[in-house]
Amino acid sequence: MAGAVSGATSGGVAFNPEKRAILPHSAFSSFASRFKQPKVDEGFQDVIPVQFQFHGDVEQRKLWSRYWI
Repeated sequence: MAGAVSGATSGGVAFNPEKRAILPHSAFSSFASRFKQPKVDEGFQDVIPVQFQFHGDVEQRKLWSRYWI
């Protein structure tokens, strides 16, 4: 796991200023498999979908995409 941590920080401090350890892929896939989009009738005032667009260079995208579900 130590090699994975150094790989996460090689992209720069901006992406991991706290130098946190990388979560295993299973943590992300487990979350994604259980995720249900929230609904207003659950008590939320609004549910606003956001069309996220990444802004960065190729190396930053490569690092970022490791954590995207």
